[in-house]
Amino acid sequence: MRRKKNLAYLAVILSVAAVLAGCEDAPSGSAGTGDASARNACGHFRNVVRDAGILTDAELREKLKEVDRSASVSDVFAVRAASRAMLSNATSGDADAFGVAVLDMSSGCSSIGQ
Repeated sequence: MRRKKNLAYLAVILSVAAVLAGCEDAPSGSAGTGDASARNACGHFRNVVRDAGILTDAELREKLKEVDRSASVSDVFAVRAASRAMLSNATSGDADAFGVAVLDMSSGCSSIGQ
């Protein structure tokens, strides 16, 4: 059975994936097509990306909960599903799935101009 990786490793994946996806430079006030909840979730996501290297495991989980709380009431399925996957995979320690979810979240945010 594969050992769970700690969240510090997940934070590194988050940072690298975000840089590769180009979401660190996403505009903070663009008026994309998503609803307010999706835009709010993407704003929280940008904050997590920015702070990923300095967050403790507990802080990272709390920040991902903020992303998920906003996204959970959004009509934008890509953002809602990706935020849930990020939180679930970070909690379980599945680094590979977490990396995929981060890229999905970045893509979902990009699709609404965030």
